Amino acid sequence: MRTALEALSNIAVGDVATSGGPHPGTPVTVTFRGTLANTNVTQMTADATGLTGGTTPAVTVTTLTAGNPAPTIISNQPISGNEWDFYMDDAAGDVGVTKLETADQLTVTLPDKYVPFYIVDSSKNSYADVADQAIVPTASLQAGYETQMQDIYAAARANNLPPQFLRAEAVGAAIAASGQNYKATIDMCLILGGNPTEQEIQGAVFGYSFPFQIVDDPTWGYALRATFINDISAL
Repeated sequence: MRTALEALSNIAVGDVATSGGPHPGTPVTVTFRGTLANTNVTQMTADATGLTGGTTPAVTVTTLTAGNPAPTIISNQPISGNEWDFYMDDAAGDVGVTKLETADQLTVTLPDKYVPFYIVDSSKNSYADVADQAIVPTASLQAGYETQMQDIYAAARANNLPPQFLRAEAVGAAIAASGQNYKATIDMCLILGGNPTEQEIQGAVFGYSFPFQIVDDPTWGYALRATFINDISAL
């Protein structure tokens, strides 16, 4: 069957695969591949002329699965620095409400869950085992010297800064010809992991640096949540 199909003028060698049979009791399944893969080809037709045997020999052609076009290839779209915005709020329900007007850098560190466990033993060429360590992810936020950050700094220095819910959000370039933008959102719950510091040049304060720990918030249900989406409804 495969050889006969490949002999047709519109089917090249390697464009079909067959399974099933033998006739007449078991159907033969034809699968299009090669240059005809991912193509909804016209249903085949058959001519029973010349068939012999039985009372009225005939051929029935049925489409089991229609071919689908290949998925749309979405080009890579790097996220640029000028597409990001930072937000920081006191409640999880408000995350993404209050924009930080002078934030200029956010560094997130996620340590390894397991580390090599070394012991002093000359008979061992490498580490003896792996140790399970408590993960303490951290985030460092740097921001400019203005009223909003001055208030946060003052509360932090007075140990009155409640857990902060920070959102880093980017809305970027359109994907392919769809006209739809991608969106990246990273939310995290933060508590102070040390004393905030003032950034100075020749004695003049121009900004602040805040060391945070990323912690689980039982009400919110997360410590860190990242979402990457686009608005394409179909490929």
